Amino acid sequence: MKMKTTLIKNAKIVNDGTIFNGDILIEGEYIKEVAESISLKSSDILVIDAEGKYLLPGAIDDQVHFREPGLTHKANIETESKAAIAGGITSFIEMPNTTPQTTTVEKLEEKFEMAAQTSSANYSFMFGGTNDNPLSVSLVPWRIVLDRRRLPFFMEGNAYREVRLRTVQGG
Repeated sequence: MKMKTTLIKNAKIVNDGTIFNGDILIEGEYIKEVAESISLKSSDILVIDAEGKYLLPGAIDDQVHFREPGLTHKANIETESKAAIAGGITSFIEMPNTTPQTTTVEKLEEKFEMAAQTSSANYSFMFGGTNDNPLSVSLVPWRIVLDRRRLPFFMEGNAYREVRLRTVQGG
């Protein structure tokens, strides 16, 4: 199957704190080239003239509530990741307040597996630290952190104090 190629021409590209006029070549799902001017390499390229329009990088929403598992009658990862993309959000980090809450390594792994199958955007998940599981935070395998590149924690109540004391005291 041939990859779709798109060339966006004449855009006001916003990147790294600057705005410049330029073109972007996209092959499949990836940006292949960004330059002041890119010439057509084939007649089989979709060309979009963005004259006078701004082209912004995708945003990250670090506090979403997609409600999966347990409350999918309200929302789920598949539908909400598509809605996020439609609004310019290309990455999300979901909060752990689902049913059941994401407060164990097993539930965290399940969330990553669900998203791998259904998410249209980049994703990560908060691991919930509560008064009932302060030591679970220290049990999250480093392979999850390294494989996922980032694993944020959401802690309520005394959980933060308990984990910090354990870390400082070497327990």
